[in-house]
Amino acid sequence: MRCATPTRRSPLQGKGGGFAAITFDSPRTPEYHAAMSRRQAGVVLLVTAAVLVACAGLPALLPGTATPPPPTATITPTPTATPSPTPSPAVHLEAAGLALRNGDWDRALQEYQSAANSADPGPQGDGQFGVGETYVRAGLYGQGAEALTTFLSLHADHPRAADAYFLRATARRALRDVDGAVADFDAYLQTRPGVIDSYVQEWQGDVLEGAGRHAEAAARYQSAATLPRIGPAASLYLKAGRAYLDGGDATTALTLFNTAYEVAPDDAARASANLYAGRALVALGDREAGYARWLDSVEKYPAALDTYEGLVELVDADVPVDSYRRGFIDFLAGAYEPAIQAFGRAIDREPSAEAYYYRGLSRRGSGDYSGALEDLYVVYVAYPDFADRETAWLEAGRTASVFLGDYSRARSIYLDLVAALPGSANAPQALLSAGKSAEVEDDLQGAIDTWLRVPVEYPQSSLASQAAFLAGITRVRLGDVAGAAEAFRLAGDRAQTGADRAAAALWVGKILEAQGRHDEAVGAWQTAAASDVTGYYSARAADLLAGRKPFEPTGVFTFPTDQSADQAEAEAWLRTTFTLTDTAPLDRL
Repeated sequence: MRCATPTRRSPLQGKGGGFAAITFDSPRTPEYHAAMSRRQAGVVLLVTAAVLVACAGLPALLPGTATPPPPTATITPTPTATPSPTPSPAVHLEAAGLALRNGDWDRALQEYQSAANSADPGPQGDGQFGVGETYVRAGLYGQGAEALTTFLSLHADHPRAADAYFLRATARRALRDVDGAVADFDAYLQTRPGVIDSYVQEWQGDVLEGAGRHAEAAARYQSAATLPRIGPAASLYLKAGRAYLDGGDATTALTLFNTAYEVAPDDAARASANLYAGRALVALGDREAGYARWLDSVEKYPAALDTYEGLVELVDADVPVDSYRRGFIDFLAGAYEPAIQAFGRAIDREPSAEAYYYRGLSRRGSGDYSGALEDLYVVYVAYPDFADRETAWLEAGRTASVFLGDYSRARSIYLDLVAALPGSANAPQALLSAGKSAEVEDDLQGAIDTWLRVPVEYPQSSLASQAAFLAGITRVRLGDVAGAAEAFRLAGDRAQTGADRAAAALWVGKILEAQGRHDEAVGAWQTAAASDVTGYYSARAADLLAGRKPFEPTGVFTFPTDQSADQAEAEAWLRTTFTLTDTAPLDRL
């Protein structure tokens, strides 16, 4: 028996180390209590004596005993598990950053909160900032704003204070706290000037304009337009002009719209400037000048979305517009019924391939598929010199198959194109589509014969391999294994991409394996696996080589933890693109 140091108390011991008094619910006499006290004292003395004897190691328990008893067995205590060390704040911060990048908000929040509980002010501040950032990224803007306010009050000089202002501005903007958002953006600009000032000023303008504070918004937009940014500032002049126009100052607005037109980088921006300049002119009472701006867009920028808005204004004002241009703008905007009517007037006045072509597409868009076929037929039959004649032919076949479900008619349309224009660059596509129509009609042999014309008649076409592959698959469906193998080999010979090569080689291997030619099958699969490593057929070939079933799980994907190389590449791109000279780390907002 081993004697332990008496530091642990028995459950019956009192706080002072002695045995706790035992009380009874039933009443007892004083004599009973005295007897029990004497008995308890005797028991204590006997136990104490036994412990002392055992601990003293006496050779005998009874007088006259010559031979000492054998040694008492020793009880080996159970080893206590070594406690795991508490993770350092740096470990928590690293885990939190990875979770944040992966969108695991709960884990990120947990790790950042652990770091925020650190006694070290540095990690404590990083953790508190991370809590706020996580809330904002998760869309919990109220909690985010509160956490960032706590961070800024406790760590005003922290290196990420500017980021905190920016994030809190984002949160307050989402919470419709206009003044708070604008103030935080200002604080960001004061804390980190000269980086993205133009964009921050623009965002402030957006916040103010959304609140109906037009003059303040316009001032921010104009300030932003004078600061460095990528590309011209046409959009800022447009925003400033719209703010003035909404605020009732059409004169200043017109000046800004004219500036936007002058610096516009493309037709869409010029059409936008014309749209709003026209509205400003109308507001100033000069309707004719306003109509002229909208007509300018109809003439020069028909494909721009804002040109359609101006066209609507012109139509509402009963201003004459060329019927074909009106129809074309309506068609691009998806206004098919007005487009059909406008093209009809244009055809009545002066028939043209363009008017028939776009009326056909407009009719198809409105659900008049038979009318669409009629117009497209006129285009490719009556206008052989039309630049988009073959496109109209293909669209007619597509209308018959996809929209009308008349696959026999579609097949004839496609084959007519090939017969009439065998040297056309569109002939292989027409044959491919004709084969698909035959397949849907369940004429599998007809589909095979049509598809095999592509690799034979147009061996240089990028569609030759695909057509031969489809013929091979269809022969497999018919049980023609030898013919399928021939078609797949032809697909491999005509392949111009790794994906086509992998598809053909995979199926060559499958047929070889079915024929018992395993070694040759392995060689084909190795070719397939190496041809398009990220594509389906290469991945499936790798499965076959490894003996895996289709889509068999291969384990849980683990995101890479070392992103330093990607970080460096991203920073290099930012510095080059934005012409940044500041050497400060760019992994901050």
